[in-house]
Amino acid sequence: MTINNRVTLLIFSLTLVFNQVFGQTFKQQFNEFVSKKDTLGQQQLLDKWEKSDSNDPEPYIAYFNYFVKKSVKEVVTLGQNPEGNDVLLIMDKDSSKKRTCCLPIW
Repeated sequence: MTINNRVTLLIFSLTLVFNQVFGQTFKQQFNEFVSKKDTLGQQQLLDKWEKSDSNDPEPYIAYFNYFVKKSVKEVVTLGQNPEGNDVLLIMDKDSSKKRTCCLPIW
């Protein structure tokens, strides 16, 4: 192997290593924004991600996760035996009667 081939191979190898070590994928960046609950950063990254590769299905999956997480705010359930520490009890006007409903607050 000649010196030029070795130098070319070395430069190519170093380029691959540095891209893997220092370069983040869109998916990794999106997951970081999700963990930080940064919806503005998620939206901006999704727009950039979609424009960079329109044939990649991953941005559409990330869009789905973005909209699902953004839409889920609170869950309220009715029942007689609520679970959890925070519960709203709905009682009849006469306090001697039994409770009529329970709302767990999450």
